[in-house]
Amino acid sequence: MKNILMLLFLGIVISCADNQETADVAGPIKDTVVVEESGTPAHAPAKTRLKRYSTAHGMLNLRSTPSTKGEVLEKIPYGSIVHQLDVASEETQLGGMSGHWVKVDFEDIIGYGFSAYFSAYAPSKNKDLVGYVKALKEASSDINDLTIKCYEGVVEDEAPSKCNPDNIQWSTVEFKTQLSVQETYMLFRNALQIPSAISIPSAKGKKQLSVANPHKLDHVWEDGVSFTWGDRGSLSSADYFLRTEGGGLSSSIKFKDGYTVVKRYFIQD
Repeated sequence: MKNILMLLFLGIVISCADNQETADVAGPIKDTVVVEESGTPAHAPAKTRLKRYSTAHGMLNLRSTPSTKGEVLEKIPYGSIVHQLDVASEETQLGGMSGHWVKVDFEDIIGYGFSAYFSAYAPSKNKDLVGYVKALKEASSDINDLTIKCYEGVVEDEAPSKCNPDNIQWSTVEFKTQLSVQETYMLFRNALQIPSAISIPSAKGKKQLSVANPHKLDHVWEDGVSFTWGDRGSLSSADYFLRTEGGGLSSSIKFKDGYTVVKRYFIQD
């Protein structure tokens, strides 16, 4: 009964803390842009059209030029499909994220966004981490060494009948991926139950920054993410910790030994 009450409480805490964001970035682009006489960027040949998904929570601004000064042509919802037409040759650090300006086609509207907000994989849309990881593993070789354990310590693959599917959200999940920490964070944020209000911040020359959930409830002791960056400015880890009376949740994304290692587990007092 305590587990059920705690699960319901954490669900309320996380859903109340969730918030929408509008993502936008600024920076130069050196790629040549083909422009029609009307001033609208032309469609690229079909062979260059790469399918991508928006991973920015809330709405992602699609702009007329590769700059935040460009006109907002449309807002791209989370999880929507775009087709990448072109990419800037130079990598750019914008805020706490690394990437390139890209030209994309969203529902026949051509514009620009930042590559850090796009992925070849559809992002998670709910907290079913187990289902999302398994689906991604079947579709890609980027997921390795998936382990799911119940609180009783039973490995699901060894004894699936002993894992209560009703409590699968209370399981410990750990796996490796060849995706970067940055992309993993954007894709798995919902499944890891990290509030969407906590975006990857600008490093501001620091190696580590902690960001509290701006919508933390008064009776929650701790609710935030600790970010760290490597020597080259790329995100190397993101650790989310939610703590309240009776338990909590911990989700971590860390680069280690050539892989990004992801782990989520619940804490019970």
